[in-house]
Amino acid sequence: MTILVATDIYGLDRGKKFFELSNHLGNVLVTVTDRKNGVQLSSSTDLVDYHLPDFASASDYYPFGPEASG
Repeated sequence: MTILVATDIYGLDRGKKFFELSNHLGNVLVTVTDRKNGVQLSSSTDLVDYHLPDFASASDYYPFGPEASG
């Protein structure tokens, strides 16, 4: 008898989902992934204090539309 766990069916591959964050005009400004980047403030414990986002891409626009480079 084989027992299936939820991770066997759905998988748990972090970093394969992308979320687009846009402004009020619909321009996508930042794309982040679902990857967790844990930060430990103290090395004496194994606990993660907080998580930082994993940015896949970011862009900025000038006031009248052209994309800012840089």
